[in-house]
Amino acid sequence: MTSRYFLLPLLLCAACYCHAGAFEEGGAAYRAGDYELAAKKFMEVADKNDHRAMYALGSMYAVGKGVPLDYRKAFELFTRAARYGRADARYKLGILYQEGLGVARNDRRAARSFHDAAVRGYGPAQFRLGLCYAQGRGVTRDLVQAGAWLTAADVRLREQPLISADPPRQAQAESKTDADADAMGPVDAGIVKQELQKVLAQLSAEQRQSAAQLAREYLH
Repeated sequence: MTSRYFLLPLLLCAACYCHAGAFEEGGAAYRAGDYELAAKKFMEVADKNDHRAMYALGSMYAVGKGVPLDYRKAFELFTRAARYGRADARYKLGILYQEGLGVARNDRRAARSFHDAAVRGYGPAQFRLGLCYAQGRGVTRDLVQAGAWLTAADVRLREQPLISADPPRQAQAESKTDADADAMGPVDAGIVKQELQKVLAQLSAEQRQSAAQLAREYLH
């Protein structure tokens, strides 16, 4: 009986080590441009509940790299990864809901997904949530909230520039509009600044102060 209890932690550690090894192999293959091998390695550990592999594989399905373009599969994988508290996965779910990719378009759920990621300090989600408030998309239009979230995004993306882990889309996605093609890509800090300035121009001095105060709260 004692030997069983002694061996169980060792077996669990060995399993974790194998998962980590396969994920690292997938990452190395991805960086080397062998996307099919990367996808295969990520699949091995995604099926064993490795949230890193779920997110990586979901991103590959979302752009059709190493695997067929499949938004439904991407949605499934991002949903699973989001259960582990991943802000990036919640953000990608928001994109899919907002664009109606792999799931019925739902602006309210998109805004909720962006919010869940934004409160975790994820700059791209803060940007998208700010746009939701500026446009009244999925939420009640509120330019003060828009200014606050866009300000937070502006700070976050200047402090930690986003380097996209997503590869460029393959030919089967090129027929989509530019907006669709860019939806899964990195958020450009210059665009954030432009949208922020548009919102601030519509605010009174008092409203700007309120937005700035809220942004400070969102950044902590």
